[in-house]
Amino acid sequence: MLADLAETILPATDTPGAKAAGVGAFIAHLISHCTAPVPQQAFRQGLKNAEACDRRGLHDLVVLREPLAHVHGLHRPRRRFRRTRTPGQATMNQVVDMTKCPDLIGLTRRSFLTTLGAGAACLSARTWPAEPAVGRVKRLGFMAGLVASELNTDWRGTLQKAAELGFSEIELSNFYGPSAAEFMQFCRSVGIKPIGGGGIPMAATGNALNVKVDELNALGAHYAVVYWPWLTGEPFSLADCQRSAELLNAMGKTCREQGLTLCWHNHDKEFILMETGLPYDYLMTHTDPALVKAEMDVYWVAKGGADPLTVLQRYASRYVILHVKDMAPGPTQDFACAGSGILYVKAILSEAHRQGVQHYMLERDNVNVVDGLACLATGGQFMRRLRF
Repeated sequence: MLADLAETILPATDTPGAKAAGVGAFIAHLISHCTAPVPQQAFRQGLKNAEACDRRGLHDLVVLREPLAHVHGLHRPRRRFRRTRTPGQATMNQVVDMTKCPDLIGLTRRSFLTTLGAGAACLSARTWPAEPAVGRVKRLGFMAGLVASELNTDWRGTLQKAAELGFSEIELSNFYGPSAAEFMQFCRSVGIKPIGGGGIPMAATGNALNVKVDELNALGAHYAVVYWPWLTGEPFSLADCQRSAELLNAMGKTCREQGLTLCWHNHDKEFILMETGLPYDYLMTHTDPALVKAEMDVYWVAKGGADPLTVLQRYASRYVILHVKDMAPGPTQDFACAGSGILYVKAILSEAHRQGVQHYMLERDNVNVVDGLACLATGGQFMRRLRF
């Protein structure tokens, strides 16, 4: 009965949170009104704080035309009551037929209190529609190259500063300091995890590849990255693409056998047309998804004339890492720190989040012309504030 009453009184357009709060306030007030006298001034002040103050108390809180019998006496309630968001909106009231809540007719104080507990339990147990989830970048990372000079000068201090800025992941080609063990110990102490890198050359096979894999495993990394998946320079031919796809599949198999996932990193040259289509599309469609993943660099996709969001959607589930950097306005399309350029980074990261991409690495090429730590700070703040 109370569930029906609450559904009738509360506006249908209220959010689930607001509706639940309204139901709770309604029941709590009925209990206090029926079990103990409340000083008029205190009652009025409480309602005023709830933006629903009126001298008639409960009846105006829910905008009843006639008090309920159990509250205001033994006279019969009329068969209709009105509802609104606040008493001040009475001119917009919607008339509701009391016969839709037949249990209210002739309700007494005793019968009301008898059913109140069951009604409250019913309302509290009800499953309300969930509020929409808000997405955000949960684990913020950066490319070591963004602060290369700082790391070479004082790697401990630089990692400590990055951790203070909210970064918890790093992508790098090798460790800093005297040994991988000491480097890892310090990373753990500040809360930064190397997730991958390696800079594996495309021609690395056999023992050369095993050496790079061992280095990454010593860092506790998950990904081995090929930053230039080509044996030649651009423009790439169909034969170049065929050879690269074969090598990536073979390298991916070796990496998987040793506990790593192989990724290849794009630049703009993969978006220059060859005999049949784009080299980027060829590598994505001719590499085994179980062996080879992709690390998208959103700047280089845009620099190549493609749309990063469209490319991300076309090959959903193939991406495990995003390199996030921006593009400066103007004809030169120079690099920019994330959030300071013209790329729609929020939409790109929103789609990546929807696909389940876990790693977002802040980066800016040609960092020697800017303050790397400043770029790390402003870009990190921009990405932490994103909600999608």
